[in-house]
Amino acid sequence: MKKQQSLILRLSLVTISTFLVLFIMFNAITSTIILSESRQLGEKNVTLANEITATKISERFSETIAVLEQDQQLLLTMIERGQLTSDFLIDFKTNALQNDPSILGYAVIIKADALNHTNPQHMQYIDQKGFFAPYIVNTNNTISIERLADATDGTWYSESAKTKKLTITEPYEFTIKGQATPMMTISVPLIKNGDMIGVTVVDMPLNFLQSIVEQYIPDTAIQ
Repeated sequence: MKKQQSLILRLSLVTISTFLVLFIMFNAITSTIILSESRQLGEKNVTLANEITATKISERFSETIAVLEQDQQLLLTMIERGQLTSDFLIDFKTNALQNDPSILGYAVIIKADALNHTNPQHMQYIDQKGFFAPYIVNTNNTISIERLADATDGTWYSESAKTKKLTITEPYEFTIKGQATPMMTISVPLIKNGDMIGVTVVDMPLNFLQSIVEQYIPDTAIQ
């Protein structure tokens, strides 16, 4: 009887030990699988977030470029018809800026003699080289107009003059009331009869990049 009890006890211990070993192995394997799947899922989520972010940023630039190209066609048509005036240019760009708070400023740098009429009040925006160069800027929700000094010396003009194509500057810092703001400038040339007579320009603050990243990419991701 004692031998039978001892055998049963040993069998029980073996069974329990085997169960514990199998249970530990199951937990280890399951944990490894879950961890691997969680890591893969996390990587997929971050990749998807990056793709969405890139798409949103691309859409924002594409929208701005499309607006500039539409402006280009409109202005060239008005020049061809002898209808472009300084009043129209300033009103047109001021309204555009009021309707898009994400833009810092608009400018049209154009040979003054390409205008059909220049309002005497706007003569102050003509530089020494004979370019009408008003800069309409939105500073803290207040729109003002100033003349671009040496307007044709900037990269936004010189690069467009070389290529006669759309130009996007490298990011740079622009100081507004003592605060440095990262931004980019996009310009589209105005070409008449093969000659460049000006550019239409937009200044884009790059703060919107941060808001897009914060919206779509998790804090734990490495950007």
